Amino acid sequence: MIVPIAATVVLGGALTVAAYTDCRWGIIPNWLTYPGMLAGLAFWAVAGWATDGWASAGAQAGGAAVALLVGLVPFMVLRLIGVVGGGDAKLMGLIGAWTGMWQSVVATVFYSCFIVLAMAVIVMVVQGKVRQTAQRIWLLLVSSAAGARDAAPSDSPRLPFGLALALAGLLAALEHVIGLELPWSRYSAF
Repeated sequence: MIVPIAATVVLGGALTVAAYTDCRWGIIPNWLTYPGMLAGLAFWAVAGWATDGWASAGAQAGGAAVALLVGLVPFMVLRLIGVVGGGDAKLMGLIGAWTGMWQSVVATVFYSCFIVLAMAVIVMVVQGKVRQTAQRIWLLLVSSAAGARDAAPSDSPRLPFGLALALAGLLAALEHVIGLELPWSRYSAF
């Protein structure tokens, strides 16, 4: 039980830094994500070796590598089409590497959708842009149906998606540490 708690504590620290830098400067730095992904893989390899030897080290590191790829690859595709930033994609890889489970990556995506939606509603209400946003959504739907592709207006508020991913990643990691049985957590590595 100490291994998943230690992984969650380290992940929580990395996610705190990522959320802060994304909110403050609009970036999630490479000096955090690349070493963080490698450290996560190494952590699970050492944890596996310490508990059951070399075979377990390979299995644990392999599970973390799969989780890293499940987080990184789809988000890199989203990055290529301009939906998320590169830091967001790498942060998903980091979350996968440190949780060591693809199920946590799926849970992170699920939770982040709700968190970013709540953030958007809060921003709309606080800035008094509910009506303007509804009009823009309508125009986007109409132009999409007509085959036009318009970029978001330059005065659109920007939401720090890294913050949503950080909160969601921590929530997904904690759900396994405390033993919640959700549909995506039935095959937990913890």
